[in-house]
Amino acid sequence: MNAEQRPVLEVESLAVEYRRGRRRTRAVENISFDIADGETLGLVGESGSGKSTIGKAILGLAPVTEGVIRYRGTDISTLTRMQRRALTRDVQVIFQDPPQFARSDEAHRILHRGACADP
Repeated sequence: MNAEQRPVLEVESLAVEYRRGRRRTRAVENISFDIADGETLGLVGESGSGKSTIGKAILGLAPVTEGVIRYRGTDISTLTRMQRRALTRDVQVIFQDPPQFARSDEAHRILHRGACADP
C-alpha cells in the first residue's frame, strides 16, 4: 500500500486499561478501525461504552495497553509528550457541542470541513 492509499488514522486491536492502585479496569478492548483522507468517523454507543476513552487514547491522554494507533503511517501510541506535541497541529478535538460556537456560522464551517482532510 503506498502513502496515497494509506489511511490517515489506523487503530488496530486497541485496548485501554486504567489502573488505580492494584485494581485494573479495562475500558476498551480489541477496537479496530481506519479513517481515510476526507472521511469522518462518528463513535456511537451507550454511556460508559468507551467512546471518550478511544478518543483520549488517540490524543495520547489515555494509556494504550495493547494495540497500535498510526497517524499517516507512523505509530503514535507510544510517543513521548515532546514527540506528541508535534502532532497537535494535525490531530485535534472537535467537541460535539462547543459552547463558544453554539450559534455561530463559524461552528457550521468548522464542523462541516473534513476533520481528516488536508486544508
